[in-house]
Amino acid sequence: MGRTARYTPEEMRRKWQEYKEICDNQTVRRSVFSHGKVIIADVPASITYTIEGFCRFLGLRKSSFYSTYCSPSANLWPEFEELIGIIRAEVELDARAKFEMGVIPAHLAGLWMGRYGYTNKTQTKFHGASVCIVDSDNKTDDTI
Repeated sequence: MGRTARYTPEEMRRKWQEYKEICDNQTVRRSVFSHGKVIIADVPASITYTIEGFCRFLGLRKSSFYSTYCSPSANLWPEFEELIGIIRAEVELDARAKFEMGVIPAHLAGLWMGRYGYTNKTQTKFHGASVCIVDSDNKTDDTI
């Protein structure tokens, strides 16, 4: 059985928009060496949306958020089902867009996108009685 909700669906929708606005409007101090001088400037930056970050923004433990708002067995599930689906989709799309635009380094793709069911492509080739596994880095592992 779920807990009592701290937020209505409308309040949570507003909080989600506030959280995204904060994530999208960060600044970071960068320094570069140019023409013999160090130049320091605050530049626009963004933070990737996460359920964990949203929970922290709401002041909720992740386990409380899931048991109260995300569980189909929770009594609040019908009211929050669509909103939680939208939040999950936006979290995934934000991370994916940041990889595609180069905001998040590509070598972190497996770490981030594995959360959403994405995996490195693996191909299987058959050579007689042995199997040769070729991963995305074209490394092989011959097994009998």
